[in-house]
Amino acid sequence: MMTMIMTAMVMTMMMTMIIIFLQVEFFNMYRVYMGEFKIAMKTLATYEAESREFKEVLTMLHQSPMCEKLSLASHLLTPIQRLPRYELLLKVSLGGA
Repeated sequence: MMTMIMTAMVMTMMMTMIIIFLQVEFFNMYRVYMGEFKIAMKTLATYEAESREFKEVLTMLHQSPMCEKLSLASHLLTPIQRLPRYELLLKVSLGGA
């Protein structure tokens, strides 16, 4: 009986450690993405200004229902907007908003 309890405790601790690791990795990914976002937007603007073909492809994709008629810049911005939503959701869930 004690061995089963110890095994369950170890398994619970291991699962907790895995979940924490995945959360840390998830937010590290966001940190990198947010850090490079301005560069990505400047690069996108540069290519749009310098390449007629690139701009035409983006325009075609922008009009596509598959892209929900959103520009590439809008799609790139979506992850940036997500973090404040998570924070608000957490506050509401904890009763603080």
